[in-house]
Amino acid sequence: EAIKLWLPSQISRTAPCDTCLQAIEWKLWYAQAHDALHSLCSNLRAQTAILKYKDCNLCGQGANMRAQNMLKAVEARLEAATSIYEHAHKALMVL
Repeated sequence: EAIKLWLPSQISRTAPCDTCLQAIEWKLWYAQAHDALHSLCSNLRAQTAILKYKDCNLCGQGANMRAQNMLKAVEARLEAATSIYEHAHKALMVL
């Protein structure tokens, strides 16, 4: 893990690079972006479901705290998926 793996998007445009390698890297970044978007959608649906359930069914401090903790966990997953998508999108724009 200490060895740096240089991908075609990390090499300057002036250096020669095989187009096959660029196509493979594009497919990898595209798949990662697609997975991140899928994760975003599913976590947004989960967030919406938790909020609706909380509004309709929960009362009391303990139940609302548990719901808030669940919402914080979903928000953390949303932020992680957003970061992954942004990174993949930047790499795709370079390619």
